[in-house]
Amino acid sequence: MSYCKKAFILSTLLSVAPLASGGDPRDALPDCDEMNPTEGVFCKCYGSALKGQNDCTNKAGTHGCGGASQIDCDVGEYKVVESTKCTDQKTLCLKQKDNPSLVQKLVRWL
Repeated sequence: MSYCKKAFILSTLLSVAPLASGGDPRDALPDCDEMNPTEGVFCKCYGSALKGQNDCTNKAGTHGCGGASQIDCDVGEYKVVESTKCTDQKTLCLKQKDNPSLVQKLVRWL
């Protein structure tokens, strides 16, 4: 079997393994902080999700679903972003946390 065929089969198996085990495919993505930013490559950007806007499981393993984060910009929660945009996404999250919109203020007040 050629190298290309082996590489294709391995990449296919790795991409469906999380699905076969009942996991979320986003869990298999790399951590943005552990890679060089590359255009077109997506990764988990920890610390970039507002409360209730995370994409999937967290580092602590206390939940396994999107939208379950309890704190804005929690370093244990992530959103999937293009690797070149992670730093910008973290900065945007912190700005929104420190200066919420009028709608966010009303929702928190209610």
